Amino acid sequence: MLIALLVVSAGFNVHLMKRPKEAYVDTVRTTYVDTIAYYKPIPKDSFVVRYVLRELPTADSVDGGVDSVKVVVPITQKRYEDSTYTAYVSGYMSSLDSFKLYPRREVTTITRRTATKRWSIGVQAGYGMQFGGTLRFAPYVGIGLTYNLFSF
Repeated sequence: MLIALLVVSAGFNVHLMKRPKEAYVDTVRTTYVDTIAYYKPIPKDSFVVRYVLRELPTADSVDGGVDSVKVVVPITQKRYEDSTYTAYVSGYMSSLDSFKLYPRREVTTITRRTATKRWSIGVQAGYGMQFGGTLRFAPYVGIGLTYNLFSF
């Protein structure tokens, strides 16, 4: 009975050994951020944020003195926008209020890997059966053919 079981097991393992190895694909996606320069963008929107009172110089007077006048100056904010950035600029004496940058670059790496081999020859150590008149169990060290059930 034991011999029949060993013959069936050996035949099954030989069948598995002849089967072609299956490959699988490992995909890794990595997103990188790039720097993009925009020169002279066109504003998409503009509105008055507040008004300020400034004293501005006028033309020189006849007697050589400098004259000035107080003027209400509207401070406008302009929005510059694209799919990769949004910027807000306001001013009389313009200044950048905020800037958001959204650049994306995606790199896809596809690695094809073959399935691990199931059969190997190597050094073995363990506990096994000994035949020789009587059946007994004893420690075993030697070289043998191994079918790998799982790898770690």
